[in-house]
Amino acid sequence: MMSKTISRRAQKRLMAKEGTFAIFNKNSSKLGQIIEINPAGFSFRYCDSQFIDNDRDWQAFLYHDLKPTANGIYLFDLFLANTDAYVDRVPCRIISNFEIEDTASNNSISMKRCGIQFDQLSPDKKSDLDIFIKSCT
Repeated sequence: MMSKTISRRAQKRLMAKEGTFAIFNKNSSKLGQIIEINPAGFSFRYCDSQFIDNDRDWQAFLYHDLKPTANGIYLFDLFLANTDAYVDRVPCRIISNFEIEDTASNNSISMKRCGIQFDQLSPDKKSDLDIFIKSCT
């Protein structure tokens, strides 16, 4: 008998265009390259190297100057380079974070992939995200 697998994703992932980024704090140079995005969230990759940042604790790396709200929500800014596509202060939750295996050797810079879920979006923020997603996929 065949077993049925249930997909955890209700919406299809869309590949982001080259140059689509998430920034963790407007006053920070720390950013990640968005890999996939949909109306439920996005995933991005970032460098986890002591040469780039002396703190290898991923939460400290991501949120050095950014504190979550009381209910664990972080605010990200999303943008597509060389365009006016930009959405600021998007409320999100971290749902996964892991090392990308292809970069795990001693001879390369460690890269990680982080999964983000949008959370507590206002109707205006949902609309802004819909427009952003159309422009960056």
